[in-house]
Amino acid sequence: MKKVIVTLVIFSLFTGVAFGMGMHLNKKGVVVAAFGTSYPTALGAILNIYSKVKSVFPKVDVRLAFTSSIIRSIWHKRANDRLFKKEHPEIPKGIYHIKSPLALLADMSDEGYRTIAVQPLQLTDGEEYQDLVNVVDALVSIQALQLKNKPFRCIALGRPLLGRAGVYKGDGTYHEDLKAVAVALKPDVEFAVKKHAALVYMGHGNEH
Repeated sequence: MKKVIVTLVIFSLFTGVAFGMGMHLNKKGVVVAAFGTSYPTALGAILNIYSKVKSVFPKVDVRLAFTSSIIRSIWHKRANDRLFKKEHPEIPKGIYHIKSPLALLADMSDEGYRTIAVQPLQLTDGEEYQDLVNVVDALVSIQALQLKNKPFRCIALGRPLLGRAGVYKGDGTYHEDLKAVAVALKPDVEFAVKKHAALVYMGHGNEH
């Protein structure tokens, strides 16, 4: 499932869309906005996607943000937990100071980034994604008397994996994202049928 999400997020949502606007602008960046997780074992999936995005855009600054204030708070507290950090040397130092998309975008604006692609890692168009939409809309709407003082000239927001634009095309076919997910989940469904068991997927990650 991790490989599927990585592939879909990068190739379906980043190919040509994010930087089709504002190519003439100076500094460009990408914000990967995940809900986040407090489990070190689950963090690897997020960091894997983050690394893949960086590899696709080697000349662009790519940064990671967590949308959940609760998750961010947990990591901030762990920044002073020497025992936890000793037990988990694999955790990147930046995770202990992870920021919200709003705070991260503000930092990038101060650093001169004017064209930014924000790619959510949410699976569906739910509350977390809608909050992200509101943040982006608010920032883009900020005006200035001089263009050089406008905090952002372009923020392109990608869609969640199974949400918003084009899941159903209206012509009897479905978006490639949905097809790819169905193919990826097929072995799980077949296994459940074989065991005469119900199959339930939970979108809120835990240690399992």
